Amino acid sequence: MTDRPILKIINETNGEFGTALRGLQSWEHYTLLLNALEALDRDALYDSRVHGVGHIERTILHGGMCCMDAGADASLTALVLDACSYHDVGRRNDSVDPEHGYRSSLRLEALTDRHGDALNILKASVTAHSRDDGEMYAILDSYPIENRRAGLAVSELLKDADGLDRIRINDLDPRFLRREESRRRVAFSKWVFQRYQECCGLEPVPMYPTSVMAMIRSAGFEPTFEELWDMTAFRALAAKAYNALCARGETPELAVGFLRFFRLGQYK
Repeated sequence: MTDRPILKIINETNGEFGTALRGLQSWEHYTLLLNALEALDRDALYDSRVHGVGHIERTILHGGMCCMDAGADASLTALVLDACSYHDVGRRNDSVDPEHGYRSSLRLEALTDRHGDALNILKASVTAHSRDDGEMYAILDSYPIENRRAGLAVSELLKDADGLDRIRINDLDPRFLRREESRRRVAFSKWVFQRYQECCGLEPVPMYPTSVMAMIRSAGFEPTFEELWDMTAFRALAAKAYNALCARGETPELAVGFLRFFRLGQYK
């Protein structure tokens, strides 16, 4: 496991976020985090640059950080890390899909060997992660959960851990994170993503929809690093590209990606 990018990042304890990472390594449940990364069934994960192994490993790291911040005990931490590991295995594509959490929940027993209340908590939290927050309580009520407090905690911690890695598509709004400790980790999440990309030999830039990037480049533009990380500037460049293509009468195919990304406003 030593060649995994996520472990290289965790061990960069002398860098910008060295204090946070040293704190993580001295955390009483740090071994649980390492075990989750070691035991991760990579073959079960959705094969995708957006929701694949990179996203999952970073979400496990964020999940551990969230549990540490929350003072979670070993049992709760282990549940959160299981949820982080397999919350996207039911995905069929990289687009908005509110039901992929439910489909993922159907595979949790086989992937985690959980049973009883622990399994019910996992199923509920993974089902809820892809649905609006307003549905969380109803989803928890739909499972025979005995420890309701744990169920709510796992659901919230999973959502925040998953949400922190939305930085990869430059769509992380800290107002939508549920816990103050999570909101303080936004800069850390950007650094983790950028370092992960660099460790994989990739550019440390957001994973925008390929159709949108193709539209921009087809219009003769190439976004700068700064434009890629500045959503206002990036949207302005994309609009400029869209208008240029419209003027050339080349929009029908490329407009689909543009409209999906900029009009619907969601890409989860």
